[in-house]
Amino acid sequence: QWRAIFGLIGRPELSGDARFANLKARIENIVVLYQIVHEAMGSRSTKEWIALLDVEGVPCGYINGLEDLL
Repeated sequence: QWRAIFGLIGRPELSGDARFANLKARIENIVVLYQIVHEAMGSRSTKEWIALLDVEGVPCGYINGLEDLL
């Protein structure tokens, strides 16, 4: 799933990065990983990301904010 995410955010080289090679490494580098993903997610709408992630088989879904509930 991470390989697919890295490809979708335009950073396929991160698939070979030792900091993200397995769960333990990703947890140890979670701050960096979240920063990379967070910056990339701003480039498209939630609807676009859900469609792209769904095609790749990456579990995802919309999280309602307070405005959405009202």
